[in-house]
Amino acid sequence: MSNTPIIYPYHITLPQDLREILQCLQACGYRAYVIGGCVRDSLLGVSPKDWDIATNAHPNTICEIFAHKPNLKLIHTGAKYGTIGVCINATCYEITTFRGDGIYLDSRHPNCVQFVEHLCEDVMRRDFSINALAYSESEGVLDYVNGVQDLNHKRLVCVGEAHIRFGEDSLRILRAVRFRATLGFVLDSHTKDALLSLYPHIATLPVERIRLELDKTLMGAYVGASFQEYIEVFAYLFAHLVRDSYAHFGSALLESVAHIHLLDSLELRYVWLLHTLPHDIRTAIIENLRFSNNQKTHIFSLFALLSHALPNDDRAILRLLSHFGAQNVCDALELWTLLYGDLGMLPKQVHTLAKHGCYEIKSLNINGEIIKTLADIHEGKTIGIVLQTLLDEVIEQKLTNTTHSLIQRAQKLLRQIQG
Repeated sequence: MSNTPIIYPYHITLPQDLREILQCLQACGYRAYVIGGCVRDSLLGVSPKDWDIATNAHPNTICEIFAHKPNLKLIHTGAKYGTIGVCINATCYEITTFRGDGIYLDSRHPNCVQFVEHLCEDVMRRDFSINALAYSESEGVLDYVNGVQDLNHKRLVCVGEAHIRFGEDSLRILRAVRFRATLGFVLDSHTKDALLSLYPHIATLPVERIRLELDKTLMGAYVGASFQEYIEVFAYLFAHLVRDSYAHFGSALLESVAHIHLLDSLELRYVWLLHTLPHDIRTAIIENLRFSNNQKTHIFSLFALLSHALPNDDRAILRLLSHFGAQNVCDALELWTLLYGDLGMLPKQVHTLAKHGCYEIKSLNINGEIIKTLADIHEGKTIGIVLQTLLDEVIEQKLTNTTHSLIQRAQKLLRQIQG
């Protein structure tokens, strides 16, 4: 790496609040740049989700500069790593002092950080060349590590020695396969060799970080290519999640991932990816990835629907809508299409019945208040049994969903219940 960067006269449009933060630092005599993924995304024509700033101002100085600015809030949670958050107009910008990292004792965090004076020293601690680009409006893009060239060639290259970078922080291994999936970039030979040598180190990562990278990977436009090239990494990862030596992880994942890009949502992609695994293994994977309760209910419902026979008439569709809910059944249409091919009129039938059919108690033309008046009862359990029976009979087309028919049938049911 040269101490003198290649400077590209590119222009990146920065948010006004970010420009003002940079100008404040520069007006106080400090160097300040936007850096990392925001520069990469901007050069790729993608709107950055976050903007990070690097500066030679130390954290205490950053706080002094912005402490009395109106409408600003400072976040100090990252101060021990040299990072201060400056929040303005509901957006938080992280400002990190130029630094070098100490020894990584836990394959994730350095045991200490050492502030440095020059941007070129800060760049050397970063993971990949495409994430080591800095930008200022007055200078353009500063490139110490051929990141722009790698960006143009769609190439993923570690900064410095790949074995060292991956050894320092195991999350970089998952970030590499994620960039393969999201950007379509190919790892250079040294980076790939190091990754394939060190990927078992991902077992040291907390599951929350694994889940975040997996989510982004699965939603990538090139997820199939990433799995095909690094199937041993993904097979190892899923086996690690369930502490299982299941021998067919690789083949099962490859079989499913080929068409995963045709599915829209993250939950659908997880279901399709894992659906050929044994029930207990895929269940354990979802549990161990710590999805929310709502997400787990959705995913487990989709697993069940995927293994369910296709409904062949209105009654069968209504049964599924009643048992699983409209959203789950409509989502299952995407999975059934991958499994069976053309579904004919089934999607239209499902959507029509989901919108207009009677498959929930609230859709009945009778309610608990009416049933109370029929036999002067107030037991919620009895009322619930009557309503559920009425719904079941409407779904099975044994009863029409009219108030008159429902009242007549409810009266008979109440007489039976009351003896």
